[in-house]
Amino acid sequence: MAGYQELIKNFAKLRDCMRDFFVYGFKTRDDFKFMSGRTYDNERRHIENFLGKYVRWEYSKTGKRVFLSFNTLRFTQNPFYQAYLAKSFTGNDIVLHFYLLDMFSTGFCGGADAITDEIANRYDQCFDAQTVRAKLLEYARLGILLRIRVGRSYQYRLQDTTLKTLFADIKNRDDALSFFTEVAPLGIIGHYLQQGNNLVNKSFMFKHHFIAATLDDEIVLTILQAMHEHRYLQFVNFSERVGTEKTFVGMPVKILVSLQNGRRYVAVKHGNKLACFRLDYIKKAKVGEKVSGWEHGKAWTDHVLKQAWGIAHAWRSKKEKISFVLHIDEQQELYVLERLQRERRTGEISKLADNIFCYSATVSDVGELLPWIRTFIGHIKAFNCSNLEVQKRWEQDLQNMFALYGGEC
Repeated sequence: MAGYQELIKNFAKLRDCMRDFFVYGFKTRDDFKFMSGRTYDNERRHIENFLGKYVRWEYSKTGKRVFLSFNTLRFTQNPFYQAYLAKSFTGNDIVLHFYLLDMFSTGFCGGADAITDEIANRYDQCFDAQTVRAKLLEYARLGILLRIRVGRSYQYRLQDTTLKTLFADIKNRDDALSFFTEVAPLGIIGHYLQQGNNLVNKSFMFKHHFIAATLDDEIVLTILQAMHEHRYLQFVNFSERVGTEKTFVGMPVKILVSLQNGRRYVAVKHGNKLACFRLDYIKKAKVGEKVSGWEHGKAWTDHVLKQAWGIAHAWRSKKEKISFVLHIDEQQELYVLERLQRERRTGEISKLADNIFCYSATVSDVGELLPWIRTFIGHIKAFNCSNLEVQKRWEQDLQNMFALYGGEC
Protein backbone atom coordinates (compact mmCIF):
# COMPACT_ATOMS: atom_id res chain seq x y z
CA MET A 1 0.00 0.00 0.00
CA ALA A 2 1.34 3.41 -0.96
CA GLY A 3 2.49 5.56 1.93
CA TYR A 4 2.29 9.30 2.50
CA GLN A 5 3.85 11.43 -0.23
CA GLU A 6 4.92 15.00 0.46
CA LEU A 7 4.20 16.18 -3.10
CA ILE A 8 0.70 16.40 -4.53
CA LYS A 9 -0.45 14.28 -7.45
CA ASN A 10 -4.22 14.78 -7.20
CA PHE A 11 -5.02 18.43 -6.44
CA ALA A 12 -8.81 17.82 -6.56
CA LYS A 13 -8.83 15.94 -3.23
CA LEU A 14 -6.67 18.52 -1.50
CA ARG A 15 -8.84 21.32 -2.93
CA ASP A 16 -11.97 19.86 -1.32
CA CYS A 17 -10.23 19.22 1.97
CA MET A 18 -8.70 22.70 2.22
CA ARG A 19 -12.06 24.31 1.52
CA ASP A 20 -13.79 22.14 4.13
CA PHE A 21 -11.16 22.96 6.74
CA PHE A 22 -11.50 26.66 5.97
CA VAL A 23 -15.28 26.99 5.50
CA TYR A 24 -16.63 24.07 7.57
CA GLY A 25 -14.21 23.99 10.46
CA PHE A 26 -16.63 22.12 12.69
CA LYS A 27 -16.09 18.78 10.89
CA THR A 28 -14.37 15.80 12.46
CA ARG A 29 -12.50 13.00 10.71
CA ASP A 30 -15.66 10.87 10.45
CA ASP A 31 -17.59 13.69 8.77
CA PHE A 32 -15.46 13.52 5.61
CA LYS A 33 -17.63 10.94 3.89
CA PHE A 34 -16.15 11.49 0.41
CA MET A 35 -12.71 10.11 1.38
CA SER A 36 -11.26 7.28 3.43
CA GLY A 37 -9.65 7.79 6.81
CA ARG A 38 -6.18 7.24 5.35
CA THR A 39 -6.79 9.80 2.60
CA TYR A 40 -8.08 12.28 5.17
CA ASP A 41 -4.91 11.85 7.25
CA ASN A 42 -2.70 12.36 4.19
CA GLU A 43 -4.54 15.50 3.07
CA ARG A 44 -4.54 16.89 6.61
CA ARG A 45 -0.78 16.44 6.76
CA HIS A 46 -0.44 18.26 3.44
CA ILE A 47 -2.45 21.17 4.81
CA GLU A 48 -0.39 21.27 7.99
CA ASN A 49 2.79 21.44 5.89
CA PHE A 50 1.53 24.38 3.79
CA LEU A 51 -0.48 26.26 6.40
CA GLY A 52 0.88 25.00 9.73
CA LYS A 53 0.62 28.31 11.60
CA TYR A 54 -3.03 28.69 10.58
CA VAL A 55 -4.15 25.20 11.61
CA ARG A 56 -6.21 25.02 14.80
CA TRP A 57 -8.17 22.26 16.49
CA GLU A 58 -10.58 21.69 19.33
CA TYR A 59 -12.15 18.66 20.96
CA SER A 60 -15.87 18.00 21.18
CA LYS A 61 -18.09 15.08 22.05
CA THR A 62 -17.89 13.85 18.46
CA GLY A 63 -14.10 14.02 18.25
CA LYS A 64 -11.23 16.28 17.24
CA ARG A 65 -12.17 19.13 14.91
CA VAL A 66 -9.38 20.51 12.73
CA PHE A 67 -9.89 23.85 11.00
CA LEU A 68 -8.07 26.80 9.43
CA SER A 69 -8.20 30.17 11.17
CA PHE A 70 -7.12 33.36 9.38
CA ASN A 71 -7.08 37.06 10.11
CA THR A 72 -6.79 38.52 6.61
CA LEU A 73 -5.64 41.86 8.02
CA ARG A 74 -2.46 40.21 9.25
CA PHE A 75 -1.11 38.92 5.97
CA THR A 76 -0.56 40.56 2.58
CA GLN A 77 -0.35 37.42 0.46
CA ASN A 78 -2.87 34.64 -0.06
CA PRO A 79 -1.54 31.63 1.93
CA PHE A 80 -3.48 29.16 -0.23
CA TYR A 81 -1.00 29.76 -3.07
CA GLN A 82 1.38 27.46 -1.20
CA ALA A 83 -0.66 24.44 -2.31
CA TYR A 84 0.30 25.07 -5.94
CA LEU A 85 4.00 24.87 -5.15
CA ALA A 86 4.04 21.18 -4.25
CA LYS A 87 2.99 19.40 -7.45
CA SER A 88 4.60 15.99 -7.87
CA PHE A 89 7.29 15.46 -10.49
CA THR A 90 9.81 12.81 -11.51
CA GLY A 91 13.54 13.06 -10.98
CA ASN A 92 14.13 13.52 -14.72
CA ASP A 93 11.54 16.34 -14.83
CA ILE A 94 13.28 18.50 -12.26
CA VAL A 95 16.83 17.75 -13.44
CA LEU A 96 16.00 18.42 -17.09
CA HIS A 97 14.18 21.63 -16.11
CA PHE A 98 17.26 23.17 -14.52
CA TYR A 99 19.62 21.87 -17.20
CA LEU A 100 17.54 23.49 -19.93
CA LEU A 101 17.14 26.84 -18.18
CA ASP A 102 20.82 26.97 -17.26
CA MET A 103 21.87 26.15 -20.82
CA PHE A 104 19.47 28.58 -22.51
CA SER A 105 20.41 31.38 -20.09
CA THR A 106 23.87 31.46 -21.76
CA GLY A 107 22.25 32.30 -25.11
CA PHE A 108 22.28 28.77 -26.54
CA CYS A 109 19.92 28.11 -29.47
CA GLY A 110 19.38 24.82 -31.29
CA GLY A 111 17.16 21.91 -32.26
CA ALA A 112 16.07 19.01 -30.07
CA ASP A 113 18.95 16.72 -31.13
CA ALA A 114 21.55 19.45 -30.68
CA ILE A 115 20.14 20.31 -27.24
CA THR A 116 20.26 16.63 -26.20
CA ASP A 117 23.93 16.43 -27.23
CA GLU A 118 24.74 19.72 -25.49
CA ILE A 119 23.21 18.48 -22.22
CA ALA A 120 25.39 15.36 -22.42
CA ASN A 121 28.52 17.45 -23.08
CA ARG A 122 27.85 20.11 -20.43
CA TYR A 123 26.33 18.08 -17.61
CA ASP A 124 27.60 14.56 -18.35
CA GLN A 125 24.09 13.09 -18.34
CA CYS A 126 22.27 11.40 -21.21
CA PHE A 127 18.56 11.90 -21.92
CA ASP A 128 16.45 10.28 -24.58
CA ALA A 129 15.95 12.70 -27.52
CA GLN A 130 12.18 12.14 -27.44
CA THR A 131 12.05 13.09 -23.76
CA VAL A 132 13.95 16.31 -24.46
CA ARG A 133 11.77 17.08 -27.49
CA ALA A 134 8.58 16.62 -25.45
CA LYS A 135 9.90 18.93 -22.72
CA LEU A 136 10.87 21.57 -25.29
CA LEU A 137 7.38 21.48 -26.85
CA GLU A 138 5.81 21.79 -23.39
CA TYR A 139 7.94 24.83 -22.52
CA ALA A 140 7.20 26.40 -25.90
CA ARG A 141 3.45 26.05 -25.24
CA LEU A 142 3.93 27.61 -21.80
CA GLY A 143 5.81 30.55 -23.33
CA ILE A 144 9.10 29.81 -21.56
CA LEU A 145 10.89 29.00 -24.83
CA LEU A 146 10.57 30.49 -28.30
CA ARG A 147 10.10 27.91 -31.11
CA ILE A 148 11.58 29.05 -34.43
CA ARG A 149 11.21 27.25 -37.76
CA VAL A 150 14.51 26.92 -39.60
CA GLY A 151 14.18 25.09 -42.91
CA ARG A 152 12.40 21.81 -42.24
CA SER A 153 13.16 21.69 -38.49
CA TYR A 154 12.67 23.79 -35.36
CA GLN A 155 15.10 25.52 -33.05
CA TYR A 156 14.52 26.71 -29.51
CA ARG A 157 15.80 29.59 -27.45
CA LEU A 158 14.79 31.36 -24.24
CA GLN A 159 12.01 33.94 -24.50
CA ASP A 160 13.15 37.55 -24.24
CA THR A 161 10.08 38.47 -22.18
CA THR A 162 10.84 39.43 -18.60
CA LEU A 163 8.85 41.06 -15.84
CA LYS A 164 10.29 44.43 -16.87
CA THR A 165 9.18 44.06 -20.49
CA LEU A 166 5.73 42.81 -19.47
CA PHE A 167 5.13 45.94 -17.39
CA ALA A 168 7.30 48.37 -19.34
CA ASP A 169 4.49 50.90 -19.82
CA ILE A 170 2.98 50.58 -16.34
CA LYS A 171 3.95 52.94 -13.56
CA ASN A 172 4.21 51.42 -10.10
CA ARG A 173 4.70 48.00 -11.67
CA ASP A 174 5.27 46.21 -8.37
CA ASP A 175 2.08 47.65 -6.86
CA ALA A 176 0.06 46.67 -9.94
CA LEU A 177 1.37 43.10 -9.69
CA SER A 178 0.67 42.93 -5.95
CA PHE A 179 -2.91 44.11 -6.42
CA PHE A 180 -3.54 41.68 -9.32
CA THR A 181 -2.14 38.76 -7.31
CA GLU A 182 -4.58 39.21 -4.44
CA VAL A 183 -7.71 40.35 -6.30
CA ALA A 184 -7.89 38.97 -9.84
CA PRO A 185 -8.81 35.44 -10.94
CA LEU A 186 -5.69 33.37 -11.69
CA GLY A 187 -3.77 35.46 -9.16
CA ILE A 188 -1.39 32.52 -8.79
CA ILE A 189 0.29 33.79 -11.99
CA GLY A 190 1.12 37.04 -10.21
CA HIS A 191 2.37 35.05 -7.25
CA TYR A 192 4.82 33.14 -9.48
CA LEU A 193 6.05 36.42 -11.00
CA GLN A 194 6.54 37.91 -7.55
CA GLN A 195 8.50 34.89 -6.36
CA GLY A 196 10.71 34.87 -9.44
CA ASN A 197 11.60 38.53 -8.95
CA ASN A 198 11.81 38.61 -5.12
CA LEU A 199 8.86 40.97 -4.81
CA VAL A 200 6.62 41.29 -1.75
CA ASN A 201 3.30 43.08 -1.42
CA LYS A 202 4.04 46.13 0.74
CA SER A 203 1.18 48.38 -0.35
CA PHE A 204 -2.15 46.61 0.12
CA MET A 205 -4.19 45.09 2.91
CA PHE A 206 -7.70 43.73 2.45
CA LYS A 207 -10.64 43.87 4.81
CA HIS A 208 -12.66 41.39 2.73
CA HIS A 209 -10.23 38.93 1.21
CA PHE A 210 -11.84 35.89 -0.41
CA ILE A 211 -8.72 33.76 -0.33
CA ALA A 212 -10.41 30.38 -0.92
CA ALA A 213 -11.36 31.40 -4.47
CA THR A 214 -7.86 30.56 -5.69
CA LEU A 215 -8.59 26.87 -5.13
CA ASP A 216 -10.84 27.04 -8.21
CA ASP A 217 -8.28 28.68 -10.50
CA GLU A 218 -7.54 25.50 -12.47
CA ILE A 219 -11.26 25.28 -13.28
CA VAL A 220 -11.28 28.98 -14.20
CA LEU A 221 -8.37 28.47 -16.59
CA THR A 222 -10.21 25.64 -18.39
CA ILE A 223 -13.38 27.75 -18.65
CA LEU A 224 -11.46 30.72 -20.07
CA GLN A 225 -9.78 28.45 -22.60
CA ALA A 226 -13.16 27.14 -23.75
CA MET A 227 -14.53 30.69 -24.05
CA HIS A 228 -11.46 31.95 -25.89
CA GLU A 229 -11.52 29.08 -28.39
CA HIS A 230 -15.36 29.13 -28.73
CA ARG A 231 -15.71 25.54 -27.54
CA TYR A 232 -18.12 23.59 -25.35
CA LEU A 233 -17.25 22.95 -21.72
CA GLN A 234 -17.68 19.45 -20.29
CA PHE A 235 -17.65 19.35 -16.49
CA VAL A 236 -18.69 17.29 -13.49
CA ASN A 237 -20.88 19.23 -11.05
CA PHE A 238 -21.51 18.19 -7.45
CA SER A 239 -24.97 18.85 -6.03
CA GLU A 240 -24.73 19.80 -2.36
CA ARG A 241 -28.48 19.34 -1.93
CA VAL A 242 -28.70 15.70 -3.09
CA GLY A 243 -25.04 14.74 -2.66
CA THR A 244 -24.52 13.39 -6.19
CA GLU A 245 -22.31 14.25 -9.16
CA LYS A 246 -23.60 14.85 -12.69
CA THR A 247 -21.84 15.57 -15.99
CA PHE A 248 -22.92 18.60 -18.02
CA VAL A 249 -21.96 19.87 -21.46
CA GLY A 250 -22.71 23.43 -22.47
CA MET A 251 -21.43 26.68 -23.92
CA PRO A 252 -19.66 28.80 -21.24
CA VAL A 253 -20.36 32.50 -21.74
CA LYS A 254 -19.34 34.39 -18.61
CA ILE A 255 -17.79 34.01 -15.17
CA LEU A 256 -19.78 35.84 -12.49
CA VAL A 257 -18.31 36.92 -9.15
CA SER A 258 -20.25 37.95 -6.06
CA LEU A 259 -18.74 40.97 -4.33
CA GLN A 260 -20.68 40.11 -1.17
CA ASN A 261 -19.39 36.60 -0.46
CA GLY A 262 -16.70 36.02 -3.10
CA ARG A 263 -18.46 33.05 -4.69
CA ARG A 264 -17.79 32.53 -8.38
CA TYR A 265 -20.14 31.05 -10.97
CA VAL A 266 -19.96 30.13 -14.62
CA ALA A 267 -22.95 30.94 -16.82
CA VAL A 268 -23.51 28.06 -19.27
CA LYS A 269 -25.92 28.02 -22.21
CA HIS A 270 -27.48 24.56 -22.47
CA GLY A 271 -29.98 24.28 -25.33
CA ASN A 272 -32.39 27.20 -24.98
CA LYS A 273 -31.70 27.64 -21.27
CA LEU A 274 -29.05 29.47 -19.27
CA ALA A 275 -27.85 28.02 -15.98
CA CYS A 276 -25.21 29.14 -13.49
CA PHE A 277 -22.94 26.71 -11.64
CA ARG A 278 -20.80 27.44 -8.59
CA LEU A 279 -17.13 26.91 -9.41
CA ASP A 280 -16.37 25.34 -6.04
CA TYR A 281 -18.94 22.61 -6.85
CA ILE A 282 -17.29 21.76 -10.19
CA LYS A 283 -15.03 18.77 -9.59
CA LYS A 284 -13.30 18.64 -12.96
CA ALA A 285 -13.67 20.24 -16.38
CA LYS A 286 -12.29 19.91 -19.88
CA VAL A 287 -12.62 21.69 -23.20
CA GLY A 288 -14.94 20.09 -25.75
CA GLU A 289 -15.80 20.51 -29.42
CA LYS A 290 -16.18 23.78 -31.35
CA VAL A 291 -19.50 25.61 -30.94
CA SER A 292 -21.34 26.49 -34.13
CA GLY A 293 -23.06 29.88 -33.94
CA TRP A 294 -21.03 31.11 -30.98
CA GLU A 295 -21.68 34.81 -31.64
CA HIS A 296 -25.46 34.30 -31.85
CA GLY A 297 -25.47 32.29 -28.61
CA LYS A 298 -23.28 34.88 -26.86
CA ALA A 299 -25.58 37.74 -27.89
CA TRP A 300 -28.63 35.83 -26.59
CA THR A 301 -27.03 35.07 -23.23
CA ASP A 302 -25.80 38.65 -22.80
CA HIS A 303 -29.38 39.84 -23.31
CA VAL A 304 -30.70 37.33 -20.74
CA LEU A 305 -28.03 38.18 -18.16
CA LYS A 306 -28.88 41.89 -18.37
CA GLN A 307 -32.29 41.05 -16.95
CA ALA A 308 -30.94 38.84 -14.17
CA TRP A 309 -30.14 40.40 -10.81
CA GLY A 310 -28.16 37.38 -9.65
CA ILE A 311 -27.65 33.83 -10.88
CA ALA A 312 -30.96 32.08 -10.13
CA HIS A 313 -33.40 31.26 -12.92
CA ALA A 314 -31.69 33.48 -15.47
CA TRP A 315 -33.34 31.43 -18.23
CA ARG A 316 -36.94 32.28 -17.30
CA SER A 317 -38.90 33.62 -20.27
CA LYS A 318 -41.46 35.37 -18.04
CA LYS A 319 -39.97 38.37 -16.29
CA GLU A 320 -41.05 39.94 -13.00
CA LYS A 321 -41.40 43.61 -12.09
CA ILE A 322 -40.44 45.28 -8.85
CA SER A 323 -40.42 48.85 -7.56
CA PHE A 324 -40.00 50.61 -4.23
CA VAL A 325 -40.18 54.23 -3.16
CA LEU A 326 -37.58 55.72 -0.82
CA HIS A 327 -37.31 58.87 1.24
CA ILE A 328 -33.72 60.13 1.07
CA ASP A 329 -32.69 63.49 2.47
CA GLU A 330 -30.64 64.93 -0.41
CA GLN A 331 -28.80 67.30 1.91
CA GLN A 332 -27.87 64.94 4.72
CA GLU A 333 -28.07 61.48 3.09
CA LEU A 334 -26.66 61.94 -0.37
CA TYR A 335 -24.40 58.93 0.26
CA VAL A 336 -27.50 56.69 0.40
CA LEU A 337 -28.58 57.86 -3.06
CA GLU A 338 -25.06 57.33 -4.39
CA ARG A 339 -25.01 53.81 -2.96
CA LEU A 340 -28.38 53.05 -4.54
CA GLN A 341 -27.05 54.18 -7.90
CA ARG A 342 -23.78 52.27 -7.48
CA GLU A 343 -25.31 48.95 -6.42
CA ARG A 344 -28.47 48.80 -8.53
CA ARG A 345 -26.90 46.57 -11.28
CA THR A 346 -30.02 46.94 -13.45
CA GLY A 347 -33.26 48.95 -13.36
CA GLU A 348 -33.87 52.70 -13.21
CA ILE A 349 -33.92 55.36 -10.49
CA SER A 350 -36.36 58.26 -10.90
CA LYS A 351 -37.01 61.32 -8.74
CA LEU A 352 -40.70 61.70 -7.85
CA ALA A 353 -40.40 64.80 -5.66
CA ASP A 354 -37.93 66.50 -3.34
CA ASN A 355 -36.23 63.74 -1.29
CA ILE A 356 -38.53 61.07 -2.83
CA PHE A 357 -37.05 58.52 -5.25
CA CYS A 358 -38.32 55.37 -6.95
CA TYR A 359 -36.32 52.34 -8.03
CA SER A 360 -37.95 50.05 -10.62
CA ALA A 361 -36.66 47.03 -12.50
CA THR A 362 -37.70 44.04 -14.62
CA VAL A 363 -35.72 40.94 -13.70
CA SER A 364 -35.82 37.16 -13.87
CA ASP A 365 -36.36 36.55 -10.15
CA VAL A 366 -37.35 39.43 -7.84
CA GLY A 367 -36.70 37.26 -4.79
CA GLU A 368 -32.97 37.70 -5.34
CA LEU A 369 -33.27 41.46 -4.69
CA LEU A 370 -34.80 41.15 -1.22
CA PRO A 371 -31.55 40.92 0.79
CA TRP A 372 -30.27 44.06 -0.96
CA ILE A 373 -33.56 45.94 -0.63
CA ARG A 374 -33.69 45.21 3.12
CA THR A 375 -30.49 47.24 3.58
CA PHE A 376 -32.56 50.35 2.72
CA ILE A 377 -35.40 49.41 5.09
CA GLY A 378 -35.35 52.69 7.03
CA HIS A 379 -35.87 54.70 3.85
CA ILE A 380 -38.57 52.63 2.09
CA LYS A 381 -42.08 54.15 1.96
CA ALA A 382 -43.75 51.73 -0.48
CA PHE A 383 -42.97 48.34 -2.02
CA ASN A 384 -44.67 46.71 -5.02
CA CYS A 385 -43.91 43.47 -6.79
CA SER A 386 -45.57 41.46 -9.57
CA ASN A 387 -44.69 38.23 -7.75
CA LEU A 388 -47.40 37.96 -5.09
CA GLU A 389 -45.45 35.39 -3.10
CA VAL A 390 -42.48 37.77 -2.76
CA GLN A 391 -44.85 40.64 -1.94
CA LYS A 392 -46.38 38.61 0.90
CA ARG A 393 -42.94 37.60 2.13
CA TRP A 394 -41.90 41.27 2.30
CA GLU A 395 -45.02 42.23 4.23
CA GLN A 396 -44.65 39.28 6.61
CA ASP A 397 -41.01 40.19 7.25
CA LEU A 398 -42.07 43.70 8.21
CA GLN A 399 -44.76 42.40 10.55
CA ASN A 400 -42.29 40.05 12.20
CA MET A 401 -39.80 42.88 12.64
CA PHE A 402 -42.33 45.22 14.21
CA ALA A 403 -43.56 42.43 16.50
CA LEU A 404 -39.99 41.73 17.55
CA TYR A 405 -39.32 45.35 18.46
CA GLY A 406 -42.79 46.04 19.90
CA GLY A 407 -43.96 48.47 17.23
CA GLU A 408 -46.94 48.60 14.92
CA CYS A 409 -46.98 47.82 11.22
